[in-house]
Order: sequence, then structure tokens, then C-alpha cells
Amino acid sequence: MKLRLRFNTMPDKPLCMKPGIIRALVVVLMTGIIPGMPTASLGSTEEREKHAPRSSVYKGEVIVHEATKLIMKDSNGQRIELNLGPDTLIQGRPGAPFREGDLIEADVTPEGHAKSIRPRR
Repeated sequence: MKLRLRFNTMPDKPLCMKPGIIRALVVVLMTGIIPGMPTASLGSTEEREKHAPRSSVYKGEVIVHEATKLIMKDSNGQRIELNLGPDTLIQGRPGAPFREGDLIEADVTPEGHAKSIRPRR
């Protein structure tokens, strides 16, 4: 039995095509070990805040409550009209959540859309 050792000075495949190297490269890329590599699914906090509409909290007394709008008066006597939509979270009594004279707190976007309305205690 003759044992033959063979050494190639020129490999038959480039280094990047060897199966062991490919597996190691895939593992490194999938785990995100490379520190400078940004992750596409995660945005920075500043980026997410730019796209999220800012909101303000208004406190006051209900003047009119209809299906699509609510008019309230704040502590300065200023009337504020809020647009209500299907995504507005309304907390209050079942049926007619707010009546004239109820004290409320509303989370409102700059466009005047109410994100949530709740009774003030």
C-alpha cells in the first residue's frame, strides 16, 4: 500500500468557495457579530419619533359630544374641537361615555385627531 501526499500550490477552488468558509461567513452574518453592520429592521429612536405624530394632552370640560367630534373647553376658557375616528380609544361609561359638563383628558395629534379620551378624576 502506497501513501501518496499531494500538496497543491494552487487550490482548485478559491478560498471563498470552500464549504467551511461559507458556513462560517453565514453564521457571522446571521448573528450580527460584525459591529459596524446596521440592522435593517431596527431604526434609530430618532427616526421612529420623526414619523410618529406628536401629541398633546388637553384637560377640560365637555361641551358637546357627538359620534365624530367632541368639543371641550380648557381651563383658560378656550374651545377645542377634537375629531373622533374608529381608532380613537374612548374610556368612560358604557353607551354614552361623556356628557356635557364631564371633566376629561384627551391625547390629541397636531391635526386635531383624538387618539384617546378618558375621564379626569
